[in-house]
Amino acid sequence: SIEFVPTWFGVSMLEYSVWNETLGLDLFAYYNFTSLTDSINNSQNNLSVIRGLPVINSTNGKLGNGAFFNGSSSYGVSDGSNYYFKLRNNTGNFDFTISGWIKKTGGDNLFAGTNFSSGYDLAFHSTLGWFYRSSGGSQFYTTTVPSLNSWQMWSITLNKTDSCLFINGTQKVCKGASTYSNNNGTLFEFGSTAGNEFLTGYLDEWGFWNRNLSDSEMVQLYNDGTGLTYTAPVVDSIPPYFTTIPSNQNITYGNYWSGV
Repeated sequence: SIEFVPTWFGVSMLEYSVWNETLGLDLFAYYNFTSLTDSINNSQNNLSVIRGLPVINSTNGKLGNGAFFNGSSSYGVSDGSNYYFKLRNNTGNFDFTISGWIKKTGGDNLFAGTNFSSGYDLAFHSTLGWFYRSSGGSQFYTTTVPSLNSWQMWSITLNKTDSCLFINGTQKVCKGASTYSNNNGTLFEFGSTAGNEFLTGYLDEWGFWNRNLSDSEMVQLYNDGTGLTYTAPVVDSIPPYFTTIPSNQNITYGNYWSGV
């Protein structure tokens, strides 16, 4: 819930109206679908078209631009030799969070992930709800049935103890003693999982963290349904200063403007 609604020059603003520095801790990849570039590390995790013709434009997003998938298209990102997108747990004790917005327009589909046989899938079902499954044997569902043609925030946290699914920041379902695959370098895709099934719908504002976001951070991301987009931290500029002491340290008072 929002505890207060401040105003700025008479305009109401939500309590959590901007991305703050805490949300950026251990965030290693973020996609706002303004382009195919990863907002965090654009030399490592950029997207490319894997199948079909997914579409990015300003009418498709939850916040600005977003991506539309027509049931036969996907974007992919390869993690190379790094740990990006690998959900390590029992051997690596690797905490992880995935969170983003989805608007489905039909069907029961896997909408993102790698390959269930060697990785993990993110999916929805019209009667079972939103769910996550992996080759390690974890498979669990929310009690919330996905709605058609409306934006919903899907999130999951994983660690050595449990896995928790969040819908819209607060509806939380957990499964203890989680196990899941290291992914073994399988290509991560938006809109499909290794071409097994495809999303018909929209995706926007997807982030990946090397830690578990807290319950309050999930609420903050949801932002009362408005959502948040990643904002790069502002680097404070260094004011000018003397590197050496001036030879003349006298201060002269007066008006030096001659009027010319």
